[in-house]
Amino acid sequence: MYRSIISRHMLFLAGSLFILFAMVHCTNTIRNVTSAYQEQAVKVDASLEEWGDRLTFDPKSKLFYGVRHDTESLYLALRTRDPVVQRKIMAFGLTVWIDTSAQRVKDLGIRYPVPKKENLPPPEAQSDKDLPLRARRAKPQFSNRFLRTTDRQHLLLLNFEGKKRQMMDVDESREIRVGVEAESKNGVGYELGVSLDKLFDGSPGQSETLSIGFVTGSLDESDDGGSSFGGGGMVPYGGSRGGRSMGGGQSSGLEKFNESTELWLKGVTINLSRQ
Repeated sequence: MYRSIISRHMLFLAGSLFILFAMVHCTNTIRNVTSAYQEQAVKVDASLEEWGDRLTFDPKSKLFYGVRHDTESLYLALRTRDPVVQRKIMAFGLTVWIDTSAQRVKDLGIRYPVPKKENLPPPEAQSDKDLPLRARRAKPQFSNRFLRTTDRQHLLLLNFEGKKRQMMDVDESREIRVGVEAESKNGVGYELGVSLDKLFDGSPGQSETLSIGFVTGSLDESDDGGSSFGGGGMVPYGGSRGGRSMGGGQSSGLEKFNESTELWLKGVTINLSRQ
């Protein structure tokens, strides 16, 4: 009987740890998704008006998602109303991974918005105002505090055309169009259009199968996925329409931002014969 009680406790502990692990990592995989074919090209502007109510909600990642295509491009839509996931995207960036082998591998990556950190000026004490001009100029111009924010003027390509990293101007990109918008009513909306010729060597076949991953940044990652910036960072929060910079402030629940939120679509079918 004693062993039975111990076994039940061990099973309960193992189950609890599994649930906790799943909650912390915020990763989900959805299989066998069919891309919807459409005649006209999607206007990539992050408003998602053309998608209407045809986005699918994934409760684990708290992301709405949609996949479409025409004869020229693949279109992806993403929306979240969850405050934490919104902040991860707008403060730490978002990477869309596309794997043409459909194995859920981080093959071709498109990162937008691109995470960056900005120095914050040191707070000016009242006593500093009484210092001579020369002394004030001699003081450090920036402090060791940083604001975590994102660059929305450029997109970062990962592993395209044999190059590990390529930075491109969003307004000059023709084969890859992307937009992000944060507003108080609908949360964060994201839209991406990628030329099929950019994804496949040569022309794509009549039917192709992909894996697509949406991966947010996190507090523990630098802009290239490396080490943490450390404890001096600040997490922007709130939102504004049109993808403008979000307000800054110290969060009391930083642990919520320590892990990326991931949603993977494995086995996305693109049927180009349905015209």
